[in-house]
Amino acid sequence: MNASGVSGSVAVKPIKSKTRKAKPVKVTRSKTGRPAGTRATKNAAKSTAKKAAGASKANISRVNKDDAGGYRLSDWDNVLLQALQKAGKPIKKNDIDGVFKSNPIVTREKLNDDMLYSKVSRVIHKLANKRGLIRKEDSEGKGFAYALTTWYDDKTGKLKPEHGS
Repeated sequence: MNASGVSGSVAVKPIKSKTRKAKPVKVTRSKTGRPAGTRATKNAAKSTAKKAAGASKANISRVNKDDAGGYRLSDWDNVLLQALQKAGKPIKKNDIDGVFKSNPIVTREKLNDDMLYSKVSRVIHKLANKRGLIRKEDSEGKGFAYALTTWYDDKTGKLKPEHGS
């Protein structure tokens, strides 16, 4: 007996499928590298439509916006700005590191000296180059001092005498 329960030898032909294999579909990709028609493309189309309709960048609301514009400053940024305001004169980078070492923010995040040094450098870079709230000032010896931009004279661009180092 064979598998079908019939005695004797019966030749069984394999059944051929009449369905063809589907050809692979070529997926076109957008500039973002995602397939066309995905959410990124739809969102991009919406934003370009808004811009074409006359919506300016200033009309788009953002989360955590402060009065000066842009995003709210972090605790680290505020510590540096408060230290500068308290000192009333430009502070050197080494002294800024000392201000942060005595601050509870560092103990809360458990940073070692190297990590602290790089974090403070990032804060200074952000406030000086991106936000424009502090400026780099030449100082005696090695390194630079940092001062608030409000301490500079608008006409001459130099540090006002009451904030001189």
